[in-house]
Amino acid sequence: MNKLVNELGGVPIQSIKRESGSSVGDIIKAHAIVTEVLGLDRIWQDVENLGTSVDVSIRVEMLSAIARITRRAINWFIKNSNLSVSVTKIIDEFRRPTEELAAVMSKMLRGINKVRFNARVEHYVEVGVDKKLAKSIAILEFLVS
Repeated sequence: MNKLVNELGGVPIQSIKRESGSSVGDIIKAHAIVTEVLGLDRIWQDVENLGTSVDVSIRVEMLSAIARITRRAINWFIKNSNLSVSVTKIIDEFRRPTEELAAVMSKMLRGINKVRFNARVEHYVEVGVDKKLAKSIAILEFLVS
C-alpha cells in the first residue's frame, strides 16, 4: 500500500476507488499487475537514477507520466480482469505479450501517434535522458490506450 501511495498519491487512489467502485484491495492487486506487466519498477528506478544529470522538472514530468499511465492501466485491469484469481496468473497472462508488443509498437505507430511518440522521445533525449529510457516511457502511453 505504501508503494502505491508513494507512486500515485492518496487522491488518485480515492479517485480510482470512486470511479471504479472497487475495493482498495482490488486497486492494490491491479497496481501489482500493472507494475509487473509494464516493468514499471525498472523504469521508475531508471528515472530516479538520473539524479542531477537531468533537470528535476524533467524527472518530475517523466514520473508524472508514469503515474498517469499507471492509473489508466489500473482502471483497465479492474474493469477487464477477474481480480479474484491469482495475481501471478494475470501477470503471467499479460507480461510476455506486453513485452513483445512494446518491442515492436513504435514501428507500428502511424500518423499523429507516430509524431507524438517521436516528439516525446526527442524531447527527453534533448535534455539528457538515455534514448532507451526515453522510448520506454514514451511507449507506455500507447500500450495502455
